[in-house]
Amino acid sequence: MPQILLVEDSTMFGRLAKNALERAFSVPVRWAKSYAEASLLLAEGGYGMALLDYNLPDAADGQIIDLVTDQGVSAFVFTSDDSVEVRERVWAKKVADYVVKKDRESLVAIIAAMVRVERNRETLVLVASASTEVRKTVSELLYIRHFRVLNAADVAGALAIVERYPKIRLVIADGRLPGFDYDDFSMKIRLLEQEEPPAILDLGKEGAGETSFLASSGADSPGKEGGLQVELFYGRVNRCLEKAGSSVRRESDG
Repeated sequence: MPQILLVEDSTMFGRLAKNALERAFSVPVRWAKSYAEASLLLAEGGYGMALLDYNLPDAADGQIIDLVTDQGVSAFVFTSDDSVEVRERVWAKKVADYVVKKDRESLVAIIAAMVRVERNRETLVLVASASTEVRKTVSELLYIRHFRVLNAADVAGALAIVERYPKIRLVIADGRLPGFDYDDFSMKIRLLEQEEPPAILDLGKEGAGETSFLASSGADSPGKEGGLQVELFYGRVNRCLEKAGSSVRRESDG
């Protein structure tokens, strides 16, 4: 696993975070206390993930996020600012995760999120959509969280890929895919009689108390206004994978 970058200007909290990261991952953790220091460390390369403080002495408005993500490093943001404005700004930068900094439990939560993302390297996900833009945008969001990703442009192609790659754990389907019906697709997946059939997430389907991922206008621009909401998307992905994992465990226990 590549080394981790920590950017935190607080000496006390920086020490806590560095020690916790080293215990969780057993890899070198390089600690920068400013945007300038982080820039120098990033130039050396070799980073897979970064834990970032949003507000730094020489970059008070989240500029550190752009610096890190522009290098292809997955960014996890930690900040004491819990305003809606900052939350929306952070998620718009396509970070891997975001936690409000309150206490030590907050540190536990953000490191748990980093551990989960690192484990995603072993998880294969299929994105099925007739829209090139939807496939591209959803795949990019999955890459940020280190998932392995396959794509399909139609229902037949999606089923063929699931049959060919039995290790697929999740199928993310655009509900507007021609010929796609959630129940029918689920039945065809079950008929493949795989040991661990994948979970299915319908991008156009609303969960309890949630809005659809895709704009009702049918826009092909997830992530833009009226399209896919990134935080909501990641939450649904996590729940689908957890549900699939618990089902497999129950079956094996039985």
